[in-house]
Amino acid sequence: MYAQVALILALCQDPELVILDDPISGLDPVVRREFMESIIQILHERERTVFFSTHIVNEVEKLADHAGIMHDGNLLSSMPIDELKSNVKRLRLIFEEKVPEDLSVVGMLKKESSGHEVLVTVKDFKKELMDEISNKYKPKASEVQTLSLEDIFIAMVG
Repeated sequence: MYAQVALILALCQDPELVILDDPISGLDPVVRREFMESIIQILHERERTVFFSTHIVNEVEKLADHAGIMHDGNLLSSMPIDELKSNVKRLRLIFEEKVPEDLSVVGMLKKESSGHEVLVTVKDFKKELMDEISNKYKPKASEVQTLSLEDIFIAMVG
């Protein structure tokens, strides 16, 4: 309630930019959802820009249209969320034998191997990348997976 009242008071000044620093940390899921819905409603009506800093990444994905990912004071990425999700992908590769030790992929952020399978998270994904991987490493099966904003964050800051 305090956070909602503080937001309403801040919006009474009719600012063009609203900065929220971890406004939902420590809230239970029901209150967090109510608070986020009230933010969306109020700010949509007023057509205001919100700078939203949080460690609860999955909430940002529901609310924001643009995301910046920071780590150790450095901006690693800043783009519309849809573009970020089409830019960063996880490639699942399954091999007949063990995973090639020299497996290296352009734009690789993270690689996780288990048995005959490897998950490779890449940035700047292009469909042609799968053809390159197939021609060079000959996996018996492969797929491209779309990641959540939280998965992308973890891959980037590792």
